[in-house]
Amino acid sequence: MARQEQVLLLEPQHELKFRGPFSDVVTTTLKLSNPTDRNVCFKVKTTAPRRYCVRPNSGVIDAGTSINVSVMLQPFDYDPNEKSKHKFMVQSMLAPPEMTDMEGVWKEAKPEELMDSKLSQAIAVEVARGLAVFGNRTRWGTGPEGGQRALTAFVTETGDKGLRLYLHEYVIAG
Repeated sequence: MARQEQVLLLEPQHELKFRGPFSDVVTTTLKLSNPTDRNVCFKVKTTAPRRYCVRPNSGVIDAGTSINVSVMLQPFDYDPNEKSKHKFMVQSMLAPPEMTDMEGVWKEAKPEELMDSKLSQAIAVEVARGLAVFGNRTRWGTGPEGGQRALTAFVTETGDKGLRLYLHEYVIAG
């Protein structure tokens, strides 16, 4: 039997965005809405559990209500060349009428009772509009073994009226 279609409404639907700097915890919010007339159990899972703290990571959403889930990216050294492919999954099921033990409900759930939605993760280094300098800026310095090293930064506008900063490092051997 095929899985049921997800009854929860997710906002955002497909991608969780985290905006730097990443030297501190960066939090984004996932809104889960239950438009049904039944209570719904949920769990939020990730492919990188050590990189994210999710609160609440499970619970029950009453019929006709919503909750906000905080997804907290733990501090790390940002590397623009690293392609992060972290994923998130919101798993849910209709709550049984006489539910007393949430853990037991998940253990006894049949695969056809489970619903899920998958989200990806996006890392963005955003710059406040008032601080941005449009165009390219290059700073030269001494690189490894006496060569030259250049760090080029440029700012572009994003479709949502924000700005994105791109950094590129070049090393010229001496």
